[in-house]
Amino acid sequence: MDEQKDERSEYRKDLDGWGKFQSEINVELTDAQVRDIENSVERTVARITTERLRRITNEMEYMDRKQACKYLSVTDEVLKLWIEKGLPYYELDDIVRFYREDMDAWLSNFVVLPEIDKWNHQDSGWDQYGFRY
Repeated sequence: MDEQKDERSEYRKDLDGWGKFQSEINVELTDAQVRDIENSVERTVARITTERLRRITNEMEYMDRKQACKYLSVTDEVLKLWIEKGLPYYELDDIVRFYREDMDAWLSNFVVLPEIDKWNHQDSGWDQYGFRY
């Protein structure tokens, strides 16, 4: 039994002389299980990223041009174009600031929903309200 234990795991010393116990486990998953794990990881990463972005942007309720460009993921030229089209901003003594919630609300006016086959929406990947399922 001790020989079997030695075959499955190794005892290594790292640079400090402390040992580490390592073992190997092989797991076989179906394609569906792999997809479920991938989707779960993707959702978790998206959630964490969104939470961190919200935390950063909540600290910056008002943003300057550079911060607004970064938040909106656009260039300064696009930001200027959007301002001409009505993106709300605040200006006082030549200082321009953008309010995060105002930008989000303005952008929500331009949401494009896909055409939906209301009789067969299950096959399209979109529900009758325009949300991906």
